[in-house]
Amino acid sequence: MSWSITVNKPLDIPNLNKFHEEFATINPMYPIDMELALNVAKSLGLGSATLAGGRTPMIYSADEVVMISVTGSANATDFLATMQEEIKHGPAEDTPVARHNDAVLRLELNPCQHDFFRATKHEEYQCKHCGVFMHHGGMLYFDA
Repeated sequence: MSWSITVNKPLDIPNLNKFHEEFATINPMYPIDMELALNVAKSLGLGSATLAGGRTPMIYSADEVVMISVTGSANATDFLATMQEEIKHGPAEDTPVARHNDAVLRLELNPCQHDFFRATKHEEYQCKHCGVFMHHGGMLYFDA
């Protein structure tokens, strides 16, 4: 089982007491995990964040796997609304992400059995067949 909650302006939230009872019914440690996540968001100075976590029993021992995650924005004070807007508008034109998305779409329409060779000294590779470039981070693009 897992838990998640989005908090706006975490620095203004003293604690998550109002959620403790509900989440403690799932796992008695969840309220503690939630407070730890909130403290991380505060320590990072986030404007808003989604806090999440979970505990999974290990089936052959009395131990458990514990996960706590804090994903947020330094400036935005409404993380969910900000992410929805980012997704809705997509990347700005002529950015690495826009070029990558364009290359992926072109490759979906014209699949290729890539055979990359080192094209530049800056760790960029180019496919001998379709001409797509691949940057060392895995971003794909075609020359304009």
